[in-house]
Amino acid sequence: PPGPGTYTLPRLVGPNTVYTTASPCHSMVGKRKRGGFAEDLARTPGPAAFPKVEVDTYKTRAPCYSMASKAGAGGDRTIKPGPADY
Repeated sequence: PPGPGTYTLPRLVGPNTVYTTASPCHSMVGKRKRGGFAEDLARTPGPAAFPKVEVDTYKTRAPCYSMASKAGAGGDRTIKPGPADY
């Protein structure tokens, strides 16, 4: 018997498959203008190329943190049945 790797399987994907033949076709994806593998990364903008956004632009003040306990939410204080009451 032949060894592993000696068999050749027919093509299943592409213009010429087992059952059909086709004329030349176009690729599924187009060429990317920016971010392709062949692009020179030295010419792409880095983090320093973008302006610094001031914190006060979106928030008027920094968040305040404290170690105090949270205030109670209040809400409904009526007595409700527990799990054993059912």
